[in-house]
Amino acid sequence: MNECGWIPDENQQPHTDLHRHMVDGVHHHEITVTADDGTARVRLDITDPAGVIIGRISGEIPAGGLSAAGDLLGSVLSAAGLAHTALADPEPIRIDRRRLGFGAHWAPLDEEALLVGRDRAA
Repeated sequence: MNECGWIPDENQQPHTDLHRHMVDGVHHHEITVTADDGTARVRLDITDPAGVIIGRISGEIPAGGLSAAGDLLGSVLSAAGLAHTALADPEPIRIDRRRLGFGAHWAPLDEEALLVGRDRAA
């Protein structure tokens, strides 16, 4: 055995603490993740300006699944937020309905394709 090598203590387990805070308008979003012994404890709190918790998500997941769970949770919450905003604002819904009325004849890149074709011909 190489005597210069470092041998970790058998009782020493990897440990991670992560804390992030974000202000969105008047709401404060705070997330804490603590991972050790293969388990991660996750807690997300949303508070109002007075510091009162108005929303919370918390739980435990396997530490090895943190990246996949983060990607999934982020994409689902973002999609739900966009869908909810669209329902609250009727303008995007009217635009989508008009586009649906054009059926196969509407393509968002038609104008771009014409411009690219014009540039190539020049």
